[in-house]
Amino acid sequence: MFQPNVRRTAYGKAVAVLLIGLMLAACAAPLPSTAPTQETTPAAPSLTGPTQNAITALIEEARIRYAIPGVAVAIVKDGGVVYSQGFGVRDVTTTAPVTPETPFPAGSIVKSMTALAIGQLVDQGRLNLDDPVRHYVPDLRLADETAAAQLTLRQLLNQTSGLTEGSWSEGFPQNRAALLKLVKSTTLAARPGEQFQYANLNYALAGAVVEAVSGQPWVDYVEANILMPLGMAQSGLSFQDLAAQDSSARLYSLDVRAGLRPLAFDDANLLGFNGPLPLGPSGGLYTSANDLARYALLHLGAPGVTPLVRPETLAELHRPQTPTGGTIPSSILGDSHYALGWDVEQYNGMKIVHHGGFLPGAMAHVLLVPEEQLGVVVLTNSDAFPTAFFKLGVSLQIVDVLTDKAATVQPLTTLETESGIDPTVFYAAVDAARTFQAAPEDLEAVSGTYESAEVGAFSVTLNEHTLVLEVPAAQIRWELLPYDERRFLAAGPNGDGKLVMIADTPDGNLQLSINGQIIGERVRR
Repeated sequence: MFQPNVRRTAYGKAVAVLLIGLMLAACAAPLPSTAPTQETTPAAPSLTGPTQNAITALIEEARIRYAIPGVAVAIVKDGGVVYSQGFGVRDVTTTAPVTPETPFPAGSIVKSMTALAIGQLVDQGRLNLDDPVRHYVPDLRLADETAAAQLTLRQLLNQTSGLTEGSWSEGFPQNRAALLKLVKSTTLAARPGEQFQYANLNYALAGAVVEAVSGQPWVDYVEANILMPLGMAQSGLSFQDLAAQDSSARLYSLDVRAGLRPLAFDDANLLGFNGPLPLGPSGGLYTSANDLARYALLHLGAPGVTPLVRPETLAELHRPQTPTGGTIPSSILGDSHYALGWDVEQYNGMKIVHHGGFLPGAMAHVLLVPEEQLGVVVLTNSDAFPTAFFKLGVSLQIVDVLTDKAATVQPLTTLETESGIDPTVFYAAVDAARTFQAAPEDLEAVSGTYESAEVGAFSVTLNEHTLVLEVPAAQIRWELLPYDERRFLAAGPNGDGKLVMIADTPDGNLQLSINGQIIGERVRR
């Protein structure tokens, strides 16, 4: 899925990976219990009134600026929950408020749970991260047979398998056979271990490994060995179950022609990642802020939480394993790597371990600062593009408030400035695109074939008074709705609300950018 300027290009820029580490299965420490006994959430000293008020104010101010209907935030510090609050509404029609117990879809945050499940099986001596995946899924086939034989479980988890996102042209896979067929037909960006390339198929295959080794469906395993032991009572892995709950957050998706609109729980792009289906291990989680706080405490090694893996295994899940292009290109984040189900970066001299989640109608984020024993979780019921900046920027601003390190920047403001995504300007553009009428000759003037080394050739064509952008390598076909002469809003699958600009280059050519990232230059009209 191509999402330029948020979470990498095509969810991934390529860089070499160094696969180093001892076999986790060789660890000799006693195994922690994973019996399904429920935890109670540890408490910690409360925040002072002024600190709590400052955090509440920054969240609510940002939520209003970003036009997000509902948000839930929880903060853990020094072994317990110190803040938990809902903002706005979970349902625009009924105006029912968001609470810390409101369940939201959380998308890719579940990747770290799939990695955690693998870590548990490693601790039990039932698999090894550096074994070939075929050892556990013998019918795995790739476009390159040599690559299929070499691919390891670690390479799935650290996103260096070489697999790309794949094509959903025939719909989302509904069973194991369909998943393996899709994997076999998917283009490889590189040989295993050579290049970071974020792809949901990696975690779909990792889930298949969990099933093969445990003898249980992935959903049953995660519920029994992660959700239940942590007492995550508002969490689950079936979006049908979420839809049946009166207390769940309603979902809102941006339609650039109609604004933010309600999204049904039976949306095909949401159900494609439903927990019981093959892509569930990459995106099939719903949860509440309070539940995610429990999960954050587990990963921070809080003393009041029963560990679900050995300390060495937890450290391996968080260890930087392969360089990436960064979650969001920005000067405030550095030394960007992918671990096993987590991003690891430097912020203001601190190591942060974090991951976002996106599904139609919702975005989420979990951010940990291990050296400060600090964690922040954010859940939202909007998928409007600027929400990606909100969830990360607010998390970092909360880190600034709660750490002794003096912040050198205002993270949310910096993210907006460097990306060119000011939410006020963005929503004004959405309004303008509904009424702006571009001259046909102006649209014709930017048509043609464009090209870059990264995505190859792509086209901008005028089709019955509408510009259409097609990028075959990224499976993009978006209509471009002008909101001034050379600026457009994308409309189409996974594109609604992307900002597209076609600008003159110094040598008189044209270049096309998406959300501020240059994609390519025109090579012919």
